[in-house]
Amino acid sequence: MVIRTLAALSATAILFTACSQNDGSPAEDETGTPHAADTASAKIVAGGTATVDSLGLSLSPGETYRYKVTQTNETSTDSANAVQTSVHVYKKRIKARRADGTIEYGMTMEKIDIVAKVTARPSGTVVNDQKYSSSDSSQQKDERYLMFNALIGEEVTVIVTPRAVVQEISGLTPIVNKMIGSRQVDANVRAQVLKEIESTVYGAFTELEHLRFPTEKLDSTKSWKVTQSAPLMNAFVIDSDIIYAVKNVKELKGRRAADVDATLRGRITVRPLPKGAPIRISIDSSSLSGVSHTLLDVEKGYTIYKKNDIATYIRGRASSPATNQTEKIGQISRLSYTVELIP
Repeated sequence: MVIRTLAALSATAILFTACSQNDGSPAEDETGTPHAADTASAKIVAGGTATVDSLGLSLSPGETYRYKVTQTNETSTDSANAVQTSVHVYKKRIKARRADGTIEYGMTMEKIDIVAKVTARPSGTVVNDQKYSSSDSSQQKDERYLMFNALIGEEVTVIVTPRAVVQEISGLTPIVNKMIGSRQVDANVRAQVLKEIESTVYGAFTELEHLRFPTEKLDSTKSWKVTQSAPLMNAFVIDSDIIYAVKNVKELKGRRAADVDATLRGRITVRPLPKGAPIRISIDSSSLSGVSHTLLDVEKGYTIYKKNDIATYIRGRASSPATNQTEKIGQISRLSYTVELIP
């Protein structure tokens, strides 16, 4: 696996989701925006203070938030093992809160570090080993990393609903221009690049940052269920059920924060292939499971800390009607990621 994706993301991660620096360090501030590093001092509250009947985004213009997202994706097939780790740091600047409840903010990628390594099975021979860091001055001028360098420092506008569902992403043209550089490409290619950036970077990180907010007020169980479907690797479909539950409410730097746990269960099926497709795919067995923990501000809905672990397994067959040959296919993968609100 060569470093060529815009972000180290997995489609299964998208299923399970959904500030400028302060003058003082978090340890010096007794009140204000809590950060991931402050969670050790959180205290569980009880009684009326622990009441949570709704959750959603309620951010205000002028607020800023900085996030660090760390991901590790391990994938094994019959012929290779691949491990990719990444760290992304980005800032969100809240621009407007509209009458319909939607929130507009600017999102700026500040730092990207990626390490990818592929080893052959069963020999263990390293067939690919690459590293990228946006802080490496030599790589900043390397055209091989235009796809990453073009993201750094450019503010993109994102509009989301109070449930953190993306409605619009704009301002990507400067990034596309930098990625394409002096090459002459037609409008279709530019549109494709823009769409790829929109979905795999800004849309995807918005999904990773948030849990799936409830659509209705919470009852006495403080739990809710989300059922959804999403494509995987162009050949499969993931159908999943996610059950969320508020476990407790904590006081953190004078604010209320909800501890939310979640479990994911799903199945993987084959997407219908167009007539005349060169291969046919069937699944013999598959599994999808995951667990998640999120700490978020009760009143404003922003994520303070989030950790997800997701495992997928696929075993099946790919056949060619033209040659009448069948090949066994299989993949085991595990994706772990954390989202941290940082100063």
